[in-house]
Amino acid sequence: MRNFFLNTNTKYVFIFILMAVFMFTACSEKNGKGGGDTHLPPSLSNDPDETILFPAQDYEFDDDWVVVLPIVNFSATNTQTDVEAVPLSYFVLLNESPIFSEDYAKMFTYRIVSSDGWDPWSMRQAIDLYWDTLMNGFLTLIDPYRTYFHELSQNSVYAYNVQSANKLQVYRTIMVVKPDGTEVMFQVNILDHVEQNNPQNTADILELSFKMTDLITKYITESPQDYEFLIAAADGFTTILGWEHIQGAWYSRMLERVFYPSEDGDVPGQLRPRNVTSITLFK
Repeated sequence: MRNFFLNTNTKYVFIFILMAVFMFTACSEKNGKGGGDTHLPPSLSNDPDETILFPAQDYEFDDDWVVVLPIVNFSATNTQTDVEAVPLSYFVLLNESPIFSEDYAKMFTYRIVSSDGWDPWSMRQAIDLYWDTLMNGFLTLIDPYRTYFHELSQNSVYAYNVQSANKLQVYRTIMVVKPDGTEVMFQVNILDHVEQNNPQNTADILELSFKMTDLITKYITESPQDYEFLIAAADGFTTILGWEHIQGAWYSRMLERVFYPSEDGDVPGQLRPRNVTSITLFK
C-alpha cells in the first residue's frame, strides 16, 4: 500500500509538471518567440506579415533566374556537385504582394520553414534572416527542395540549409542597436498595437500603431534620456530624434511613418521618418 501511494503521488507530480510545461509553452507562443513583457532579444513574432510558398517541385523557373552552384554535398562526404538553384530573393521580389520591392525588402526579416513545420529558430535558436543575408541564399532545385547559404556553410552554420523547404515567412522588423553596438531584432507584430488618431494625417481615420518607446526596453538601456536616436529608413534617409521625441512618438503600420498624437498637424518631416529599418543609440 505504501509503495502504491508513493507511485500515485509521483504520477500526480509528473502530470502537474507536464501541465506547467504546456502552459508555459502556450504563453510563450502567444507572446512570440523570445518575447514577453520585457522583449528580451531577439523579439520574434509568431504572426508573419506575409507567407511566400515555394512552387511545386515540377515548376518551370525562368532560365534568367536559374544558376548552377558548385555545392559541397549536403551529406558528410564533402563531395562537390553542380546543382541548379534559384536565388531566394527571386521569391520576394517577384511576389505579388505590393509591400515588396527591392527598395523595401530590407524592412523585413525572413524565416525559412520546411514542409513539416521545422524552422531554424525553433530548433537551433538561429534567428530569422535580414535581407542582406537572405539575398545570398538559394533554393536548390533538387527533390525535395533545400535552401543553401554558401558563406554560412563555410562557417559551419548549417541551420539555414533547410531540407524540404516549403515557404518563407516574412516579418516587418526594426533593428535596434544598443550603445555597445549589439544589434537587437524586433519583429514589430510582437508589440502591442492600438488604433490611434494621427493629427499629421489629413484623413480622419484611426491607424493601427505602436509606441516607439516599446522598442527601447530596459535591455536596450536603463537610461534612454542620456542618448540620441539615429533613425534609418529603407531608402537611406536618416534623421536624429531625442528621447523627448521618442516618448511622444507612435509608429503607424498603415502609413509606415512616425507620428505624434499629442501634437497638431504642423510637425517637421524630419521628425516623422517613414519606412524605418533601424534605430541606433548614441551620445
